[in-house]
Amino acid sequence: MGLTMKAKKEVTEQVRDRYQKASRKEKTAILNEYIQTTGYTNRKYAIRKLGKKAVKEVLVIAGGKAAKLKPEKKKRPKNRKGRPLYTEEVICRLRKIWAFYWYKCGKYLAPIIREQMPFLETHSKPDFRITPEIKEKLLKISPAQIDRRLRSDKAALRGKGFNGTRLGEAALLKRIPVRTHYSDSEREMPGFMQIDTVHHCNVSDSGEFALTLTAADVASGWVELFPLPNKAHKWALEAMQSLRASLPFPLVELHSDNGSEFINHDTVNWRDVTKTLLFTRSRPRHKNDNCFVEQKNGAVVRNYVGYARFDTDKELSAMAKVYKSLCPLLNFFIPEKKLLRKTAHGSKTIKTYDRPKTPFQRLMESPHLSQELKDRLAGQRALLNPVDLQYAVHIAVRALLDAHKAKVTFSK
Repeated sequence: MGLTMKAKKEVTEQVRDRYQKASRKEKTAILNEYIQTTGYTNRKYAIRKLGKKAVKEVLVIAGGKAAKLKPEKKKRPKNRKGRPLYTEEVICRLRKIWAFYWYKCGKYLAPIIREQMPFLETHSKPDFRITPEIKEKLLKISPAQIDRRLRSDKAALRGKGFNGTRLGEAALLKRIPVRTHYSDSEREMPGFMQIDTVHHCNVSDSGEFALTLTAADVASGWVELFPLPNKAHKWALEAMQSLRASLPFPLVELHSDNGSEFINHDTVNWRDVTKTLLFTRSRPRHKNDNCFVEQKNGAVVRNYVGYARFDTDKELSAMAKVYKSLCPLLNFFIPEKKLLRKTAHGSKTIKTYDRPKTPFQRLMESPHLSQELKDRLAGQRALLNPVDLQYAVHIAVRALLDAHKAKVTFSK
């Protein structure tokens, strides 16, 4: 049987003063001892209990009777004086940049602003009107401050996805090996690509509609996007062949789910002809086997293109223009975090990420690529302007939405 509440209070009073005067290392030992004695299961609750300052009671005599009084807590002043560091003018420019970069969170937006400020302050279209004073504030603002300042502007505009995967032939499934995870060396070597298709059919998969073939590199996060007019095998095969030809690094392996657009005779024959290319698949109904590309499906394709139904040539052409500017923008200029490890602490899982880097930076740091290939990549990046690319993405997405609206209006 555990301690009573009165006993717990007595233990807290005895330990509190020692805890508050202890060093950081000593506090951990005291806290462990305190939790073991009191039986508290929530560590944060125990820290709050020991962190509170002891309230001293005063003994007074009133009307011939003794009474204990507690002093009133000092209230925090409501109207504190002082000038805010980030004025409304600064936040207004921050809000425009946030919308321009497709509503990135603070951890991604802060490095983007710091790295691309020379382009942002000099670009005429769009014109952000960044003065030297505003520039100084934007370069210093922290990711947490960005998220706090934009909290009221963020809205939950998430659509609901649709799973249109149909299993390939059983005989072919046996010819393609299953992969469930990557070794540490494979996670660091560029060329292991995961592929998947995103269906642009809204909520009904009847008839023909466009798809996006998404390809993501496990090591660097490099992403390539290909619009497909329908689910025919030949379009997916052509996209995979184009992927192999256009990648800036050698393609080692293609890993897909069990969809019929990937598991078919055309794809298997192509694999057998190439010989040097590995082709693996996920387990049925195990999306986490294909987690690297699944993340891109939501964060890239759905985020930029949305959930509408695209089934005309005009929409397909507009989607291709979106991806033409979006892929180099993401690969060369938009940083992303990479999961380093997951640690289980009871019922909680703590995830540790590395510093946000662009896929280009990860490739340049890779020991598996030749210096000639890295020089070629650096030359490609030097010819690109990130603000021009982002602006082109906005124009292309608007053209795609206009094509969709015109089709809907015409059909009515």
